[in-house]
Amino acid sequence: MGLRLVLLSLLLVSTFAVAEETVEHETVVVTASKLDADHINTEHTSSHTTVIRSSEFGHEFSNVADVLSDQSGVQIRQVGGIGSYSTVSIRGSSAAQVNVFLDGMLLNDAHGGIVDLGNIQLSSIERIEIYRGNTPAQLGVSSIGGAINLVSKKGAAKPYHTVRAGYGSFKSHLGALTSAFHSGDTNYLVNAEYVSSDNDYEFLNDRQTPNNPFDDEVQRRQNAQYEQGAIHLSAVTDISKSLDANNVVRYSKSSKGVPTARNAKDNSATYDVETLSIQSKLNHELSTRLKASYQIYGSLLKGEYDDTENKVGLSANLEKSESSNIGVKTDWALSSGNHLFNIAALLRFEKYENEDLIQNTSTDASRMQTSLIAQDEWLNYAGTLQLTGKIGLRYLQDDQDIPKSVSNTESYYAAYSGLRYTFFPSLALTASLSHEVRPPKLSELFGDTGSLLGNDELVEEYATNAELGLQFLQGNSNLNSSLFYRSLKDAIVVIFDSRGIGRAENAASAQIYGLEVDGSILLTEFWKAGLRATLQSSEDTSDIPAFKGNSLAGVYESAATISNEFSVFDYKLNLEYQRQDGGYYDRSASAEMPTNEQINVSIERRLGQHNARLSLENITDERIEDFNRYPGPGRRAFLTYSYTFN
Repeated sequence: MGLRLVLLSLLLVSTFAVAEETVEHETVVVTASKLDADHINTEHTSSHTTVIRSSEFGHEFSNVADVLSDQSGVQIRQVGGIGSYSTVSIRGSSAAQVNVFLDGMLLNDAHGGIVDLGNIQLSSIERIEIYRGNTPAQLGVSSIGGAINLVSKKGAAKPYHTVRAGYGSFKSHLGALTSAFHSGDTNYLVNAEYVSSDNDYEFLNDRQTPNNPFDDEVQRRQNAQYEQGAIHLSAVTDISKSLDANNVVRYSKSSKGVPTARNAKDNSATYDVETLSIQSKLNHELSTRLKASYQIYGSLLKGEYDDTENKVGLSANLEKSESSNIGVKTDWALSSGNHLFNIAALLRFEKYENEDLIQNTSTDASRMQTSLIAQDEWLNYAGTLQLTGKIGLRYLQDDQDIPKSVSNTESYYAAYSGLRYTFFPSLALTASLSHEVRPPKLSELFGDTGSLLGNDELVEEYATNAELGLQFLQGNSNLNSSLFYRSLKDAIVVIFDSRGIGRAENAASAQIYGLEVDGSILLTEFWKAGLRATLQSSEDTSDIPAFKGNSLAGVYESAATISNEFSVFDYKLNLEYQRQDGGYYDRSASAEMPTNEQINVSIERRLGQHNARLSLENITDERIEDFNRYPGPGRRAFLTYSYTFN
């Protein structure tokens, strides 16, 4: 199947290109981006893509997970309130199957493989790009579940400065400062942000006996506090007419309490994280048709988990970990006739070290990754038909030195073919077919300290993804609908023994199919209505009788957000209804996920350089529980104020 997809990707492009060249039309020339070689044109893709700009979330008291939570096809699972552990799923994928990028730099590390979106704040983010069916070649690495790309703010030739402050329920605080200015040939941006919350919200604790209401008690969430400070520095320099440099430095430090399922009052477990990342990129316009970019980056993440009182896990725990990576990446964009060719090459080295200070054991593992992606976008002379073919090759060398010496070398490939046909300027058809993989994480191959045994015989997860969509845009109305299908094979799951020790196995397969709908319409000059909805069905197709035929764990069957926005004078009122329904917490389908319903209201006023926003969330005080026995906050309110000046 995989080989057929590769051939189909190349055949579709070449066949239509040859056929079209025999007909004489007015010449249409496909040109490379006027920006960078790794620039992504999100408006003309062959799969469902969404871009959320800072104008839509810049005044909210929220993080990246909150912004993504109401998007079609996207599901966010959170352990609790502000800053809590938050993961993303796209079209029923696992969190490890979704790649998260920051300015094109992959955030998923080789060891854990999952990005905690609760630790990514918004004040330095310019836009969020969601790629559900295809990861563009410019991002360098594709995956089964698509990708999230966070694009940070850059300096501007026209200076501006913004001060933002917020306060809300559960003693939540927000403070942020953004300053953009220009000096010589360089645009600078400085952003600093601080967020904290006690997260001591009330909830009904059923003491894990849902069928016995007599031991239920309303309690405040214990040990769920969160605090984070972050700094973002950016400098973009015009070296010449054909060359510019972009340098970014980010630093953040966070500390959060780790609550227990039973909400123990004497629990003081904490998890502290410190991160530093540096990116440096040169954009080079070699000619009007050929552009290149050269990038080097590095990051360091230090974590410390302290449960020495043994309140959270199976035993007392005090661990320190360090994950580092360094990478070089180059992108090339060449326009030739009706073709736009993109090539992305990446070399990345990652190292993970973990030390258990109680058991006096340690882990030391590394991964060297080399990847090459080639993509061709072809546009017919009439400008109505766009074909995309992409193939990616990846080579991994994984090594473990401690506690034992193990080495593993594998190579993988991925392929994508896509079509976009424009019937009218307002209506387009999209279709795509792809073969994607997820290599095993280092923790799955080599294990982790104490809790997870390694399995160096694991093979990659792989999936066939298919999509068919319609896009409509007319004036102030738009509608985007997509049918999607995924067949997943050799899925990696962790199987636990009676001691609570897990071992990863290629022990699952599944199929997921569904419908996504995004739409909005301006009903009057003052009233805008919107709908984002997902209907999906998942089935475990493994050969294990206890699981076969069940829905995938943690995946909702339906989700919808209905919004109404009213704009009168300087005021903006937003009414929003959210609902998630169907699904089970566990693979055996024994713990049903409750229906989640929320009503949110916000009112915002912009007056010149001032902006104030009051939001009331979950106003009916519904119980939200994304992870079994880990309730989220109920009714809450937040007030934010910002002032922008030159």
